[in-house]
Amino acid sequence: MYKQSISIFLSLFIISGVSRASAPFVDGILKYRIESSDGREQAVCCGFADNSHTLEPKPIVIPGTILHEGNVIPVVSIADSAFRSTSITGCTVPESVVSIGAYAFDYCRSMRYVRLDNSLRQIGEAAFSNCHRLESFIVPSGVKDIGERVFDRCLSLKSLVIPEGVETIGENAFRCCAITSIRIPSTVRQIGPEGRNCDVFFGCMELDEDMFEGCTSLEYVILPETIEKIDNTAFTGCSSLEKIQVPGSGPERFKAILPESLSPDIMIPDNR
Repeated sequence: MYKQSISIFLSLFIISGVSRASAPFVDGILKYRIESSDGREQAVCCGFADNSHTLEPKPIVIPGTILHEGNVIPVVSIADSAFRSTSITGCTVPESVVSIGAYAFDYCRSMRYVRLDNSLRQIGEAAFSNCHRLESFIVPSGVKDIGERVFDRCLSLKSLVIPEGVETIGENAFRCCAITSIRIPSTVRQIGPEGRNCDVFFGCMELDEDMFEGCTSLEYVILPETIEKIDNTAFTGCSSLEKIQVPGSGPERFKAILPESLSPDIMIPDNR
């Protein structure tokens, strides 16, 4: 009975210690929680400290480090829904941040810019969806996957830079954007999730020149030969699109990636 009581006490102590360490706390106008990884403490930015800052339209700068209980701790991530539905007009993210959570900036309708460092590795689902005033975005070179709905309904998004190194583009990634300039790098192997229909470019009615790498007009698109799959409705709503070329593809491979929704004459293989 004594040993059992000691065990219960130690368990409660450990649990309370974890709870205390992970509880949100305030530093300036922002709040954070502390997480441990490999024995090192790291901070996660959880958004504004109180509601007084959610309605004031102004840009924010997330610090690279914070001071907690006498220790300098790096800020390594932004939590899910951290700034969702706030009135921020812009955000500068430090090089210490390696991940941005799902819906982190969803419905930030006044946000015009986001400054990110190439140390960023992960952008969560719908992280910037419904940012209606966001006009341009440069995906950091460290990001490999553009997830589902990341820029969904970014109604003013005209310019999007996707660097070499990105490998996949998820479902509804650019739905209902106003994209006028986009290049898909040769490292991209899949547009849309495996085995599912999707609307990667659904509603992109204002696409014109340079839509993909090597493309000089909306009427003619050249995809990298590394592309392995194009889901059925990837180009839904791109009504002016007339030709899609897949460089270096033989007839069998060409047929394998041809979406059923596109007529055969819109796809042309290049058997160089």
